[in-house]
Amino acid sequence: MAKQDLLAGIAIGVAAALAAPALLKSEQGKSLARAAVRAGLMLGEKTREVVAELSEIAEDTAAEIKATPPEQPAEATPPAEPPGEATANGAGPASADEVRTGTA
Repeated sequence: MAKQDLLAGIAIGVAAALAAPALLKSEQGKSLARAAVRAGLMLGEKTREVVAELSEIAEDTAAEIKATPPEQPAEATPPAEPPGEATANGAGPASADEVRTGTA
């Protein structure tokens, strides 16, 4: 299928190249060419504006990152003991009754 698409594109390009001189001699052809060039120029200008805006945003973001001090890693804290592992007085595993009643 890609080969067919390529051949179709080449055929359209050749046809456009052969027809262009005849079209540009007519007033409608000239008008169409002017409109196409005008649209291309407007698209180029809009593209430049969008790229400039995105570039400014990227530069601002990079400056903010550089200005912010790096975060210090949090000090290691021992993991909390899961519920039911020890009793309230730390004397060993809690029984099911202690966990259920909240006396652990």
